[in-house]
Amino acid sequence: MYVPFTPAADVRTRARRAAWLGPLLGPLPGLLGLIALGTACEHDPLPTAGNGGGGGSFVATPFLGTWVGTWTNLALNTSGPATLVVDLVGNTLVARIDLDGDVFGAGDPPEQTFVAQIGASAAVLSPQNSTFFGQVAGRLEADGSVIAVVDDVPPGLVRQIDIIGTWLANSLDLDATLTYPAGSSPETARAAVRFAKQ
Repeated sequence: MYVPFTPAADVRTRARRAAWLGPLLGPLPGLLGLIALGTACEHDPLPTAGNGGGGGSFVATPFLGTWVGTWTNLALNTSGPATLVVDLVGNTLVARIDLDGDVFGAGDPPEQTFVAQIGASAAVLSPQNSTFFGQVAGRLEADGSVIAVVDDVPPGLVRQIDIIGTWLANSLDLDATLTYPAGSSPETARAAVRFAKQ
């Protein structure tokens, strides 16, 4: 079940995105992330993720396989089936995601493929361009924490998507904040994707 973010959680989402993506995007987002994290509510601690990859060393095996679930856009009241297939190819995770239904009000997108480089403690998705999603970057930590950002979704339907989630041994839960172009109604929306391992 989708649980809406609190304002403090929104600050932390942006802070973690900026801090984790800082090495990919330059020093300014990292600095802004640390400043935003310092403004988060002291009584609402950062959630901890499960043991997806376990410990501090990244182990790919728990993330591999086929994951099936549902995506939901709460503002547009739309949803549909979702499938994710993750393979290990050399020192990379190759993820193929298929969201079926009227995604972003733009129809049913084709399956998208993303490749993340495996490091000592995380798999990093350097900015990659997708014909449907725009520019996608993200990070999967050894403990199953997921963070990603999607910018400039064509054809201008969504300006940015901030994603945070938890990937456990048998489930992957992603929560997203969609920011639409200025003047849109609504200007922001919440979405969720829930997967279970098959």
